[in-house]
Amino acid sequence: MRVLLPTNEIAHILPDRSGVLVLFKADDAPRGELTHYAPPGNAAIFNADGSIRFQLQNPFGAVGSFRAALHNRLANGVVELGVRVCPSDYPACETVYTVDGSTPDLIKQLPRWVRD
Repeated sequence: MRVLLPTNEIAHILPDRSGVLVLFKADDAPRGELTHYAPPGNAAIFNADGSIRFQLQNPFGAVGSFRAALHNRLANGVVELGVRVCPSDYPACETVYTVDGSTPDLIKQLPRWVRD
């Protein structure tokens, strides 16, 4: 099954396969109807039919930016989907929040720190 999304960005499948996470690059986001996907709201969850479910709320508020999506396989085999998010002026981004697709609110979740 193919899903048409309003972007050329990479879509990351949610663990429950009900939709996808899309991160919009800061320089690509302001295109016509996609102007509302600029940082700090440059991450959104789309349903399997291509409709938008919600934009993720940035834990860093107006100064935040979503940087990258990560897939993590736990010891029990469960795969998690996460996003790196930090203030826009940070050169390195080590804060990762888990995305489950049921809520746009990442603020109440405990972040993890990941070093590459």
